[in-house]
Amino acid sequence: MATKDSTAATRAALLKAAGEEFAAYGLAGARVDRIAERAGVNKERIYGHFGTKEMLFDAVVTDAINDLTEQIAMPSDPVEYVAKLTDYYREHPQLVRLLMWEALNFRGPDLPGFEARAQRCGKKAESLARGLGREVSPRSPGCSTRSPGSRCGRR
Repeated sequence: MATKDSTAATRAALLKAAGEEFAAYGLAGARVDRIAERAGVNKERIYGHFGTKEMLFDAVVTDAINDLTEQIAMPSDPVEYVAKLTDYYREHPQLVRLLMWEALNFRGPDLPGFEARAQRCGKKAESLARGLGREVSPRSPGCSTRSPGSRCGRR
């Protein structure tokens, strides 16, 4: 049991340290030596837990998005949802930086977890449309495939 706790603590320390490093320097600028030092572990633990620096980055972004999803429930009241989302981003500026670094390194369907994110966003768009009393577009779940300026989820 102590080994499991130790492994989980090491993983958590690495994710926290890597989140700070990646938010500050991006994927290309981040250094595993600095991450390991911040986490208080040998850098080989990074490779043991995550495989590569890129896979660690993916884990950090996934962890951050999962935290956002857990903290901000599926919207029913659009105004309350936007207020909560704004507060979350204000309290977690690291998430915005991570997503911006990610956008510089990955494009469209090449993005790790692209389909799951598109589905999650589609569900939120549908929920927001219902909350606003608008018809839900059948293309909402696939908004990610439309042009950036499109009005996904609305008619």
